[in-house]
Amino acid sequence: MPANVELIVSEQAKIADFIKLTTAKPKMKLSITPAYSDVDVTALKNAKLNEKISQTMNQTGKDYAGALASLVPKEKKQRRKRR
Repeated sequence: MPANVELIVSEQAKIADFIKLTTAKPKMKLSITPAYSDVDVTALKNAKLNEKISQTMNQTGKDYAGALASLVPKEKKQRRKRR
């Protein structure tokens, strides 16, 4: 599932080992490189947009289309008017 932060079962077992290791060696440094797929990036962008739309709807009382339209940058709105 895209943009899911839950650990899969096979990885959950490793957490206990990680806790033991970091407890035994508190000065150990850990470097984690995040990995995202294109599906994750798209899902995260969609979730962020939907959150902004919901906030705008709640704050302004506009419907979905109105809230979405109000989030479009003014420059793009002006370009459409010129056409």
